[in-house]
Amino acid sequence: MIGAQQRYLITPKMETKVGELLKEHPEWKRLENRNISPASTQLGNTSQSSTPGCLYIPGGGIAKMLYENCVTEDVPLLVVLTFCSEGDNIPDAIRLTSYLNEWLNVIDLKGTSTAPDSGQVQTPTDWKIPTSWRLTFGSSFDQTIYH
Repeated sequence: MIGAQQRYLITPKMETKVGELLKEHPEWKRLENRNISPASTQLGNTSQSSTPGCLYIPGGGIAKMLYENCVTEDVPLLVVLTFCSEGDNIPDAIRLTSYLNEWLNVIDLKGTSTAPDSGQVQTPTDWKIPTSWRLTFGSSFDQTIYH
């Protein structure tokens, strides 16, 4: 994978509606299809997740199923994805939100650039952070028990 960690999937119906807008933002990358690897072929593994031109979204929840159903039913849908590591994904969430906001211009964030290749991310103070994120790693504990 090269470039920004964000990718998108778009149904043909949605592409007719916003395809031109996406062309105005070449930094937005469509999710690449996963090609079959020679090792998978030799091992006889031809499962759906390794066939040529197949969508592969590990950890993507229902995104792949939702996308495929919307394509089948001719429903407009744009899925925005980001690749992230295990652990604290708050910076990834802020980056994805900022990336989406740069395209849609929902709110003005003090003119800060979030171009994918710039490496800049809005700070948490630029966004209203959900209160539930304070307990991402559980609640605090009584430290006097160790004295």
